[in-house]
Amino acid sequence: MGSNGRVPPPHHMRRPGLPHPEAFASVPSFNMLPPPHLMEQKLAAQHGEMQRLAIENQRLAATHGNLRQELAAAQHELQMLHSQIGSVKSDGEQRMSGLADKVAKMESELRKSEALKLEMQEAHAEARSLVVAREELMSKVHHLTQELQKSRSDVQQVPALMSELDGLRQEYQQCRATYDYEKKFYNDHIESLQAMEKNYMTMAMEVQKLQAQLMNSANSDRGAGIHPSTSSWYCNCTKFNCWHSSISLSRSSSTRRILPSRTWLLLPKRPSSWIIQQYALRLCCDKCSTLKS
Repeated sequence: MGSNGRVPPPHHMRRPGLPHPEAFASVPSFNMLPPPHLMEQKLAAQHGEMQRLAIENQRLAATHGNLRQELAAAQHELQMLHSQIGSVKSDGEQRMSGLADKVAKMESELRKSEALKLEMQEAHAEARSLVVAREELMSKVHHLTQELQKSRSDVQQVPALMSELDGLRQEYQQCRATYDYEKKFYNDHIESLQAMEKNYMTMAMEVQKLQAQLMNSANSDRGAGIHPSTSSWYCNCTKFNCWHSSISLSRSSSTRRILPSRTWLLLPKRPSSWIIQQYALRLCCDKCSTLKS
């Protein structure tokens, strides 16, 4: 390989070199040569050896050429392998860097997956709470649906309620009119009662005066021996056809039939028969001034 790609032959296949001239100095002279038939045999043996060596040399040359071709092919293949090894190495490095990046990404994703796992657990808990809320909402929807059906049935009764409301409104208007009328009548009645109260006060004062006069007259009559319960009084007035003239106004007579109903409202509480007699005769005629016994 060091001599331009030539391969040296094996040691046992090397041909002997040419003898040095000094080597023939010790060779015996012609006179001392062996016989010719021995020489011929020796030459024939050497010739056969030479042919064998030539054939061996050709075979070795062919083998050498084949080996040189194989060596060139091996060198070419080795170069290709070196280039492929470089590309494979670069590819491996790229793959390793890619794998390292993938591993780093997977580690980051794994760290993120822990947070995602927690989020998933929270999401599951929230989903369970949402399911419970959904069930509650479904029950509420069912309840509201029932209420809606009831409301629809109530809405169907609205026309009847509206007609009833109209009737109640009319009745209210009538009651309002009646109330206004009664209120006006009550106010008028109050005014009349106030006027009657004024008249009652004046008449009460007059009754008190009459009581005083009657007491004085009764005292004078008792002194004269006359009892008012046995006497009868008659009205000489003809304004009311003298309907009092035939009625005896004694203490035992029914004086309530003589006086009008309003007169009893104007009299004091538990008046005496004498006061009623005098007051009835006074109401009979304001112009009557003569009383006969």
